[in-house]
Amino acid sequence: MQSQDQILIGLLIVWIICGFAASGVGKEKNRDAFGSFCWGLFLGVFGVIIVALLPTGSPPPPQGMSAQKCLRCNAVQNIPQTDESYECWQCHLINSASAAREGTANGSGHVPPPPPSPGPKRSVRCPTCQNTKKIPIDAASAWCPYCRSEFAAAEVSGG
Repeated sequence: MQSQDQILIGLLIVWIICGFAASGVGKEKNRDAFGSFCWGLFLGVFGVIIVALLPTGSPPPPQGMSAQKCLRCNAVQNIPQTDESYECWQCHLINSASAAREGTANGSGHVPPPPPSPGPKRSVRCPTCQNTKKIPIDAASAWCPYCRSEFAAAEVSGG
């Protein structure tokens, strides 16, 4: 009987150690420390391995800032906590900070579609990778999203 009690106590100690190890790994990966502790506590070494294989989470915002996710493009940016609205750095949508926290655009429950592209366009072919792209008719140069090269519009042929 005494050896069974020692084995149970030993396993309990190993599980608790695994919980703290998983918690440390989770905290290092910007994950919830308590959730990681639970993974390690209940699954032991396997829980530590699972937490170690999880992707790294987003770092916390600096003091006085809040991380906001754009409702249209899901880009995350830090804004001052006192700001009521912000312009997305990626798609330039004006978001309400309170609506972004609630998951609605401007409190209406509807996320507006991206703005229409201005003016007529023409197709051009990249001289480097031969992929085609639509650019405004009056554009003097173009940037290829495939090979990341910039070229003058005079160098391209329609495609």
